[in-house]
Amino acid sequence: MARGQARCFFPLACMLRSMHDLGPSPKPIRTILLTGFMGAGKTTVGRLLAERLQWQFLDLDHEIERQAGRSVADIFATFGESAFRQQETAMLATLLARPGCVIALGGGAMETAATRELLQAHPSHLL
Repeated sequence: MARGQARCFFPLACMLRSMHDLGPSPKPIRTILLTGFMGAGKTTVGRLLAERLQWQFLDLDHEIERQAGRSVADIFATFGESAFRQQETAMLATLLARPGCVIALGGGAMETAATRELLQAHPSHLL
């Protein structure tokens, strides 16, 4: 670490700060996606980041619950994990069409090949 350089204890803040050093990107970042285990702090960090950027914060699981009118646990119990993962991928596709959002993914979202393929197809999103 260089003398006089502050040590960064918040990796996301360090990443965003270092993005300025990279210069203009070929495509502007339209969406920031947060992923991690349940309880890792995606919602807390996402709300703070969205507020700082003056963007909208969205939680993928909450958006699924809102649309389905039932909890994630109930969707799992009634329809099974496969049906939930299909809803999750479909909702993520809808949310990715909205620029200027910080989206917290569910803890298992990245385990689904369809979700990973969807994210690869949208290079203007920061994960």
